[in-house]
Amino acid sequence: MNLNRVLLICQDDLETLPYHRVHPLIDALRLKADRVDILFYDRCYDKDVTGTWAKFKEGVSDFFQKSHIKIRADGNLTWIGIRRLPLDGILSTLLQDPWIYRQFRKQNPACYDLVISEAPGPSRIARKLKDIGAARYFIYDDTDYFPGFSKGLRAFALREQEICGILDADRVISVSRRLIELRKKQGASHLHYIPNGVNLLLYKDIHKEARPHPFTLIYAGSMEKWAGVQIAVGAMREMLSRIPDMKMIIIGDGPCLSDLKKLSESEGVSNHLQFTGRLQASELPGWFKQADVGLILSEPGLLWEYACPLKLFQYMAAGLPVIATEVGEMKDLLDDLQVGVGVKYDSSSFARAVIDLTNNPDKLNLYRRNGEEKSAQFDWQTLMLQYLELIEKLMAQD
Repeated sequence: MNLNRVLLICQDDLETLPYHRVHPLIDALRLKADRVDILFYDRCYDKDVTGTWAKFKEGVSDFFQKSHIKIRADGNLTWIGIRRLPLDGILSTLLQDPWIYRQFRKQNPACYDLVISEAPGPSRIARKLKDIGAARYFIYDDTDYFPGFSKGLRAFALREQEICGILDADRVISVSRRLIELRKKQGASHLHYIPNGVNLLLYKDIHKEARPHPFTLIYAGSMEKWAGVQIAVGAMREMLSRIPDMKMIIIGDGPCLSDLKKLSESEGVSNHLQFTGRLQASELPGWFKQADVGLILSEPGLLWEYACPLKLFQYMAAGLPVIATEVGEMKDLLDDLQVGVGVKYDSSSFARAVIDLTNNPDKLNLYRRNGEEKSAQFDWQTLMLQYLELIEKLMAQD
């Protein structure tokens, strides 16, 4: 495979997303391509502020006072961050990508053998580059059902962008089997399934020097309402009545973090909870070995109907049985892999599942063994080799 120059476009601020699928993909591409450019949408404000108006004011101030572009080189990798416009809602959905495209092309008029987009917005840039002859091939990395993040007009716009992306792409690589079925119905062709995964090397020594600890639940991920962490916090009092010394570790940050802390205080369970903030992927194994069960309490809805959560494979590699909401692809994975139990999206159902697991050590051990054994098929190295093989077959068409 002769890959001269590759462009990877990500709509997220990669400097603040340590668990993103893009990172192992970058590691794989840099070994096969002469040059890899990573274009990402940088945040529009530099300070951590909360509230729509506060974010808007900070974003406008930063937009007019600070550079719109930051570039960092690392060997054959070049990271290009373009500051977002200080917009929200439908205006952001419609205007952000043309803005990013114009700023990028002013800085970088290069042509690419391959462009990979991981979301509907970036796919607009990939399609534009192909239309003007600046990209030979375009792969849509189908990581989520993005209209599920929004409602109303914005969800409609995202759906149209997403459909245009999958129809125009030379290859569509979906993270879930339910996404594959959806894309077939939407008319896409050249569909391939490569799920999310885990860096197994990080977990190879996780069971060494594991210290005794009380029964501990752990969550790692975004602090968003749809992540359902409030379900677990709301169940703590009921669980503590049966498991008095239990703990819960909550890793990550986001808009709901302060509300979760307030909820733990109002429920009188804050002494049993530990909030760590955001951690790097390399730090997770050290925390996971202090826990007994990993949590994925996704809110039922279109977003999670098609999602393939990264945290599932991290928990599996750490030997953590999983308690997850029975929804969509997550339910399918639990049924197939037998690494945990499904629950309804409510605190009582969750509490009963936790109590049942503490009373069934054989079940816990079965889920733990299954997770450790089956995580091998989700090693990022294995999955990225499959990804590179697809790219090689695509490039061989010339």
